Amino acid sequence: MAAKFKLSLLIGSVLLAGCETYNLERPRENLETQRQTELINRSEVIAIVNSVDLAADLEQKAAHWGYDLKRKEVLEGLDLYLLTFDCPPGIDPHVASTELESLQPLSTVEANHKYVLQSSIHDSSLMKSLSPRKYANSLIEWPAAGCEAIVNIGIIDGGVNTTTLSADSTFNIESRNFLDGNTGTEAERHGTAIAEILVGAGRLKNATLYNASVVSVDKNGVEYSGVEPMLKALDWMVRSDVRVVNISLAGPYNRTLDRGIQRATDKGTIIVAAVGNNGAHSSPLYPAALKDVIAATAVDSDANIYNKAVQGRHVDVAAPGVEVFVGDAETGRYVSGTSIAAPFVVAKIASDPRYAALKTAKDIRNLLTTETIDLGISGPDPVYGAGLIKANKNCHQ
Repeated sequence: MAAKFKLSLLIGSVLLAGCETYNLERPRENLETQRQTELINRSEVIAIVNSVDLAADLEQKAAHWGYDLKRKEVLEGLDLYLLTFDCPPGIDPHVASTELESLQPLSTVEANHKYVLQSSIHDSSLMKSLSPRKYANSLIEWPAAGCEAIVNIGIIDGGVNTTTLSADSTFNIESRNFLDGNTGTEAERHGTAIAEILVGAGRLKNATLYNASVVSVDKNGVEYSGVEPMLKALDWMVRSDVRVVNISLAGPYNRTLDRGIQRATDKGTIIVAAVGNNGAHSSPLYPAALKDVIAATAVDSDANIYNKAVQGRHVDVAAPGVEVFVGDAETGRYVSGTSIAAPFVVAKIASDPRYAALKTAKDIRNLLTTETIDLGISGPDPVYGAGLIKANKNCHQ
């Protein structure tokens, strides 16, 4: 596939401390209204730096200007330091971000944005009319016996209830909760559905799945995560030698998350994320729109695009994601959304030695172009990306 369209103006930063080089991608679109409204805490900002000396300097200068340090943590896998500040009364978090970055120019500071799960679970009454149909594996020609996982995989999502996964699936799971409280029932159902697509019966065999629980439920029942738990989850994935990570969350651009994801991908982590369910006329959603992330969209059983899928030149590849059946005949359910498509792409990468050996998202895009089924207009397009993924028929079974 051609190099991923850069939706942003690049702002370069070279850090001598820790020899880190990164480019932050500010979107071309005017997303200030979106970025202002989709906040978890309007008095909080998240900062990262790459050395203990820079962390101490930022903490000291911030305190002098009235910022209260709430939490500080070392992200050992990412080689970064995470600091969470309360802003002085009356200070907007975006104004605060600019002020703190001016106090310590080698820091990256941003408001704490909200990222929302990108799927829905259908009412069980649909099972009678849909009878249950399992088209997803046949659409991408996934072997009935499943494929061997050749690398560790991870999901940044809700928790996983292993008791409801397929009884005859073979996997190991490592779980960690990056929240103070419970992730909630619906978030757990979502995380479990993603896990079923990855390691359920006939999917990835003998996989080690790392489940990072980062999803809370707000007062309106929306399942969401913030920047801080997502960064901590990424750090854990890197420290645990997870090769491919599935992210089902989407939201506005965030500089701090951007830098953290770049750090993870620089260390060899491949990230696949849902493009989002805000519709064809939506602005790009993140982290899927970042150049270092593989952006997955969803199609139905006829390979038609999901009617809620975000579109744009950042879309990389399509996979099943509309009325996909997960679970067994007794407890199964239908799920839809671009977040349902993402784990099919993760499974493809994790079971194919050619993909698993690649080091960057760009390399994976280039290989996908040669192997996907072209959909829509000829060549890569803003609706389907490179096209529909196909399983590796020669995967080790």
